[in-house]
Amino acid sequence: MLTQICTLKFADGHVITATVTAASPTGNETITYTGDTNRLATGLKPTASPANLRARLSNLAEDLGAEYSEEQIGNYDIWAE
Repeated sequence: MLTQICTLKFADGHVITATVTAASPTGNETITYTGDTNRLATGLKPTASPANLRARLSNLAEDLGAEYSEEQIGNYDIWAE
Protein backbone atom coordinates (compact mmCIF):
# COMPACT_ATOMS: atom_id res chain seq x y z
CA MET A 1 0.00 0.00 0.00
CA LEU A 2 1.16 3.51 -0.80
CA THR A 3 0.12 6.36 1.46
CA GLN A 4 0.20 9.88 0.02
CA ILE A 5 0.16 12.69 2.60
CA CYS A 6 -0.32 16.21 1.26
CA THR A 7 0.10 19.18 3.58
CA LEU A 8 -0.90 22.81 3.16
CA LYS A 9 0.70 25.25 5.59
CA PHE A 10 -0.70 28.77 5.72
CA ALA A 11 1.18 31.94 6.67
CA ASP A 12 -0.82 32.18 9.92
CA GLY A 13 0.43 28.72 10.98
CA HIS A 14 -2.72 26.74 10.26
CA VAL A 15 -2.16 23.37 8.61
CA ILE A 16 -4.44 21.13 6.57
CA THR A 17 -3.46 17.60 5.64
CA ALA A 18 -5.09 15.21 3.21
CA THR A 19 -4.13 11.53 3.25
CA VAL A 20 -5.05 8.71 0.91
CA THR A 21 -3.85 5.09 0.91
CA ALA A 22 -4.10 2.99 -2.25
CA ALA A 23 -2.99 -0.44 -3.44
CA SER A 24 -2.53 0.70 -7.06
CA PRO A 25 -1.91 3.96 -8.95
CA THR A 26 -5.44 3.88 -10.33
CA GLY A 27 -7.11 3.19 -6.98
CA ASN A 28 -9.66 5.83 -6.05
CA GLU A 29 -9.72 5.72 -2.25
CA THR A 30 -11.24 7.70 0.60
CA ILE A 31 -9.35 10.86 1.57
CA THR A 32 -8.85 11.67 5.26
CA TYR A 33 -8.61 15.40 6.00
CA THR A 34 -7.33 17.09 9.17
CA GLY A 35 -7.21 20.77 10.08
CA ASP A 36 -9.49 23.69 9.27
CA THR A 37 -10.89 22.44 5.98
CA ASN A 38 -13.25 25.43 5.77
CA ARG A 39 -10.34 27.24 4.12
CA LEU A 40 -10.73 24.99 1.09
CA ALA A 41 -13.63 26.89 -0.44
CA THR A 42 -13.67 24.77 -3.60
CA GLY A 43 -15.36 21.89 -1.81
CA LEU A 44 -13.66 18.75 -0.64
CA LYS A 45 -13.65 15.66 -2.78
CA PRO A 46 -14.26 12.45 -0.82
CA THR A 47 -12.02 10.18 -2.93
CA ALA A 48 -8.89 10.34 -5.10
CA SER A 49 -5.90 8.40 -6.28
CA PRO A 50 -2.55 9.49 -4.77
CA ALA A 51 -1.59 11.27 -8.01
CA ASN A 52 -4.92 13.08 -8.22
CA LEU A 53 -4.68 14.12 -4.58
CA ARG A 54 -1.20 15.55 -5.21
CA ALA A 55 -2.42 17.53 -8.22
CA ARG A 56 -5.52 18.81 -6.46
CA LEU A 57 -3.78 19.90 -3.25
CA SER A 58 -0.74 21.44 -4.93
CA ASN A 59 -3.08 23.52 -7.12
CA LEU A 60 -5.11 24.57 -4.07
CA ALA A 61 -1.92 25.57 -2.26
CA GLU A 62 -0.95 27.81 -5.17
CA ASP A 63 -4.43 29.34 -5.36
CA LEU A 64 -4.59 29.96 -1.59
CA GLY A 65 -1.00 31.14 -1.08
CA ALA A 66 -0.12 28.17 1.13
CA GLU A 67 3.10 26.18 1.30
CA TYR A 68 2.69 22.69 -0.15
CA SER A 69 4.59 19.59 0.93
CA GLU A 70 4.05 15.88 0.49
CA GLU A 71 5.24 12.55 1.77
CA GLN A 72 4.85 9.07 0.31
CA ILE A 73 5.08 6.01 2.49
CA GLY A 74 5.30 2.47 1.12
CA ASN A 75 4.77 1.13 -2.38
CA TYR A 76 1.82 0.11 -4.45
CA ASP A 77 1.02 -3.55 -3.86
CA ILE A 78 1.45 -4.32 -7.56
CA TRP A 79 5.12 -3.20 -7.28
CA ALA A 80 5.85 -4.66 -3.83
CA GLU A 81 8.52 -7.30 -3.60
